[in-house]
Amino acid sequence: MQDVEVSPYGDTEAQLVAVGGESTMLDLDIGRFRCSLCGDIGYYTGLWRNFYEKGIPCPGSELVRRYRSTADRA
Repeated sequence: MQDVEVSPYGDTEAQLVAVGGESTMLDLDIGRFRCSLCGDIGYYTGLWRNFYEKGIPCPGSELVRRYRSTADRA
């Protein structure tokens, strides 16, 4: 699938290309993921990094406790 659209800001074209196959990023928890190729852990925002690495609460971090307690019961 390829769609080409002309930007309203000039002659620049943006191309949308669908890429098939599996993602190399695997969700670990709410707010973080791991690369299946190199094992590095990434965070969706700096706030999530601070939550996981420094324990500083951020918007949505209360969901992690609920998610973990639900996963423990399963």
